Amino acid sequence: MSNYEVRDPGPMYPEGPITVACLGNELCPPGLIDTTGLGRKIHVHLSKLNEPVRVGISGCTHDCGMSWIADIGLEPFGSKTRVLITMGGSPTALGFVIGTVDPGDAELAVQVLLDMYRRSGVRGVRNFVVKVGVDAIRSELTRLVPRSGRRIRT
Repeated sequence: MSNYEVRDPGPMYPEGPITVACLGNELCPPGLIDTTGLGRKIHVHLSKLNEPVRVGISGCTHDCGMSWIADIGLEPFGSKTRVLITMGGSPTALGFVIGTVDPGDAELAVQVLLDMYRRSGVRGVRNFVVKVGVDAIRSELTRLVPRSGRRIRT
């Protein structure tokens, strides 16, 4: 076994941006959110990028891990009332917890994150989170995703 080396496999999807979603509440009994509908909406914003960014959407709290290893991850938090957002995941590291939003605000939250990332000029979502900082990202989301004055929860 000493002849083997564990390395980062590199970009999972080098051909471009991708949105991966499980079946969600449309077909899966434990599903709490409409992952496929949300995924279609998010992919419109994602397709404007010229680099491989992965969005992973889990539909239940069974935690398949898809949202934790994606560049931007979404999954229900506790119940249908909140969606947990993670950012900066990779095949070798879990994403950072950004916070939770109302399900109706998830698309807008991802759009804000993608806009922040694009404007930063930093290459790689995890590098962006490390450079800008989780607190700064949370502050910007709180400012730009104001559903009924509710704040991004951490």
